[in-house]
Amino acid sequence: MRYKLFTQHITRLILAISILNLTACSSGKRMFEKGNYDAAVVKAAQRLKQAPNNSKAKITLKNAYTLALQNHLDAIRQAESFKTENYYDVLLNNYTALYNLEQTIKYCPACLNVVKDLQEVGIKLSQTKQTALEFYYKRGIDYLSMGGKINAKKALIDFNKAGTIQYDYKDISKQLHQARWEASEKIVINHIPMHSRTFSISNDFFEKKILEYCYNNVQANRLVQFLTPEEAKRENILMPDQIIDIYFYDFIVGQTYVK
Repeated sequence: MRYKLFTQHITRLILAISILNLTACSSGKRMFEKGNYDAAVVKAAQRLKQAPNNSKAKITLKNAYTLALQNHLDAIRQAESFKTENYYDVLLNNYTALYNLEQTIKYCPACLNVVKDLQEVGIKLSQTKQTALEFYYKRGIDYLSMGGKINAKKALIDFNKAGTIQYDYKDISKQLHQARWEASEKIVINHIPMHSRTFSISNDFFEKKILEYCYNNVQANRLVQFLTPEEAKRENILMPDQIIDIYFYDFIVGQTYVK
């Protein structure tokens, strides 16, 4: 009886491992058939780390890398031919993708026996990043100098791209702050009028909570700057984009039941 149970357990274990191996292997093939060559390279490399002699994974890796390389290089050549507005975006995206594929293959010994024509784009990626960094920063400065919210939003996009490449480049932090400020809607929230001394403390607390919500939840995620009248005066904002007046319809303090 024990032998029978042991045999059944071993059989189930072998079956489970076989299914797992088939799934791991076929997953790379499925990605390849869908045209997602980058993902197919990653899946095949993962499979070869587990089973270095897996012939199906080798075929998938070789074919997927060949097509992924071709697609990325074609995109780079096309961008260099037309020099569109998103020229550096295309170059950075494709060089980064190629670099990631190369790193995936380099850290898989079995993969290096299959793919022997790595492009080694690391140096080219670094050069492109440096050129793109200077380009984004300069174009952002140019947009800011034109004035207006639309140009400030364009400048903010470029400064964000530059900051992603190198967060401490020149005075990028200062320029980001300035671009965000100029691109934002300026909204002044007037103080809530309260003529009752009894409720004045609660009124101040309530007003503070409203401002905290605006600063932390709305302003943090959108191009909006909420200001008190005093803050607007300090910033010399004579004509804000919006003014919000808040009044109390009713005011209840403590635990109540209202029907």
